[in-house]
Amino acid sequence: MIHEDKNGSKYYENLDESKEEGYIPVRCYSILQFYTLRGRSVKMTKENVETIKYLYYTVFDPNVRLHYIKFFKARPLDVLFWYRKTDTFGGDDEAVESLRKYVKDGNVTLLYTRQQVSDTTSVLMRLYKSHFGKESKLDFRLYLRILEEELRYEDYKKDSKSLTGFHTVCNGFDVRIAELWKQAENK
Repeated sequence: MIHEDKNGSKYYENLDESKEEGYIPVRCYSILQFYTLRGRSVKMTKENVETIKYLYYTVFDPNVRLHYIKFFKARPLDVLFWYRKTDTFGGDDEAVESLRKYVKDGNVTLLYTRQQVSDTTSVLMRLYKSHFGKESKLDFRLYLRILEEELRYEDYKKDSKSLTGFHTVCNGFDVRIAELWKQAENK
């Protein structure tokens, strides 16, 4: 059951109440959990990443022990993933900084619908089959780690070709990504 405080903020006293509303609460430990791969894509590139539409989440306030409900305003990957304090996004800086801080502190829980869970499962199965040629599902945490490495690698290759040690750094990315895929196969 959703509650409302005197300021009009909506909240749950505990996350089991979100289940009564039909949500599946998933602890958020990466900004990338607000995004998914576009369409039937299996390439983990910035171009293929899009925000999950109609996503709600909660921010836990440890002082009052309540989970405040928020609607995720779709923000481009550049804004949330590569955000630096020196960046400016038209007055949205405080909201971006707050969300990143809450995720880092472990105070965010995503409220997935059954369809969003199904879509995420499809992505994980599609990626596993594409990479290994057999039916199974990629572990969600490994998927997020692989996606992060792939996005950072893509960004590095785009902007750093003229730097000394470019090939060494690229090799490091290749090795880390291969190790993550090897872990995925062994799970």
